[in-house]
Amino acid sequence: MVTMPASIHAPVADEFNAHYHVGAIAGSLTTGMYLLGVGVGGMFVAPFSETFGRNVVYLATLVLFMLCLMAKALAPNYGSAILFRFITGCFGAAPMTVAGGAITDLWYPVQIPIAFPVLAMTSFAGPLIGPIVGAYIPNIGFRWADIVSLLGTALVTIVVLLFLPETYAPILLPPSHLDVDLPANLTRPFVLAREPIVLVFSFYLTLVFIVLFTFLNGFPFIFQDVHGISEPMTFTVWAALLLGDCLAIPTIPLIYKRIKQAAANADAKGQHLQPEVCLYFAMLGGSVLMPASLFWIGWTCYPDISIWVSIVGVCVFGYSVVMIFTTCYLYIIFTYLQNAGSALSFMTFSRYVVSGALIPASVPMYRNLGPHWSLTWVGILASVMAPVPFLLFRYGPTIRAVSKFAKNKT
Repeated sequence: MVTMPASIHAPVADEFNAHYHVGAIAGSLTTGMYLLGVGVGGMFVAPFSETFGRNVVYLATLVLFMLCLMAKALAPNYGSAILFRFITGCFGAAPMTVAGGAITDLWYPVQIPIAFPVLAMTSFAGPLIGPIVGAYIPNIGFRWADIVSLLGTALVTIVVLLFLPETYAPILLPPSHLDVDLPANLTRPFVLAREPIVLVFSFYLTLVFIVLFTFLNGFPFIFQDVHGISEPMTFTVWAALLLGDCLAIPTIPLIYKRIKQAAANADAKGQHLQPEVCLYFAMLGGSVLMPASLFWIGWTCYPDISIWVSIVGVCVFGYSVVMIFTTCYLYIIFTYLQNAGSALSFMTFSRYVVSGALIPASVPMYRNLGPHWSLTWVGILASVMAPVPFLLFRYGPTIRAVSKFAKNKT
């Protein structure tokens, strides 16, 4: 529910633009500024959670997140609406950034490959559900996009307050174990940004999120203009992405079976479980299917080709995205362990800031290049990144061995 506001505004953009008398590019900043806010906020919430604990960060940011949602819904002008979207994004970064560190609090390393994929594949549904919910909001007013998000977040806040215990060990241990070096914690994400593994996965996820969130502006060009379907139906096509996400869930026990076997073999040799086992998710079609699906969607969106052909391509893209996302996060968690939250915060910063900045550019891109060549160019970039999981599977141990900050080196 907390990740849904990232995309729920796209279907109500026309009504928002008309109300505030702005054009499509300026209106797309409602999404772009939110993503920028998530990127900036992610740099602070993880270090704060590594200093003061997970729950205080969750609860404080959720309360402020709801207040900003209400402020955005009541914004009297365009400037204040955009400003509050940015601040809302800043406070909405906690669940996406702190959760990775919380996983290492709760689970043994051998259990993380089954715990985190469940978290990732369910939480990833938020941005995919957003456009589907928002598609029918214009009938009751664009401000309801924020109100619906507010009501969902309120429910989540109640659950966190009543049922989620603190998980960060230094908070639970005597005060002597507490790390109160906040300045060091705040600078750690920038230090870890120099790690080759963090840089590669940051670029990979940035590319994934650029494609995903520019679809908010691109789907009308791909489906509405080509096939003549209505705007609500155009955004309902995001259900195909959600289906792709769901199709990834059955792979979890299959991959976990192999990981348990690898853990048993490593234990028999007196070794640690290697992070390379996390690459199975992307290697199981994810990295290869991402460029394939982009070419598929781009070159099947013609009036004389059934719309269902492109929709199937969207479903395949949804599967590939969540598999790549799961691999990137798992590998970072396994490699950096206690410092994973800081590494993930830089990855959050890079992908959300870049994708947020490019959201307004996606309107002229799709308009001038058309959906065929727009998706072809990003498909080419995705093709370049497709071998990354396979190369890391081969050379990952060597790279980790020379890392200054990797906790799991052998």
